[in-house]
Amino acid sequence: MEIYTSLNQDKPHHRQSRLSYYNWLADNIKIDGIIEVKRDAAFDDAKYRSGGIRLFYQTAHSQPKDVKEGILLEVGFDEVSPNTPKTISSWAYD
Repeated sequence: MEIYTSLNQDKPHHRQSRLSYYNWLADNIKIDGIIEVKRDAAFDDAKYRSGGIRLFYQTAHSQPKDVKEGILLEVGFDEVSPNTPKTISSWAYD
């Protein structure tokens, strides 16, 4: 799969390559405990520099009224400043 990610690649087939990647990613994410993966196009930008994917899991309690279901992954190709590698950890894991 060829994905066009450069800032200057803005032709329709470039955009389609990014959209196809997000769809492929949603179809292929496999994580223990995740019962469903869906694309959440509400988070896509017009040029598909970013896209949304929502992960759903079995809840142990009823869903609060104003809380969206699942976990949103915002994936994309835009560079964010500062673009510096960071180590991500968790107090529970540590």
